[in-house]
Amino acid sequence: MVLDTGSQLSWIQCHKKQPPTASFDPSLSSTFSILPCTHPLCKPRIPDFTLPTSCDQNRLCHYSYFYADGTYAEGNLVREKFTFSRSVSTPPLILGCATESTDPRGILGMNLG
Repeated sequence: MVLDTGSQLSWIQCHKKQPPTASFDPSLSSTFSILPCTHPLCKPRIPDFTLPTSCDQNRLCHYSYFYADGTYAEGNLVREKFTFSRSVSTPPLILGCATESTDPRGILGMNLG
């Protein structure tokens, strides 16, 4: 992932990109879930999270994020828990699971949003 202090969305590349080792396969995770459109974070322009979101045809939360340098990422907002060892894991985090992007490395969004 690329550290970005100017954006609030963290996202990873999911499926469909080459090489396969550079993308995340959600089917291998027991804690992965896609946010439905009814989730509070899926409402566009809520305070502290101004990500442009919409409902896709499956009633899942879809995002499209465009950066100032012309790059973009789009996919679904998801919830995932990261486990580093048996005793160290994160709470469930909301991030983007990009199926289309101009850079497959992903972004670690670190702004105040």
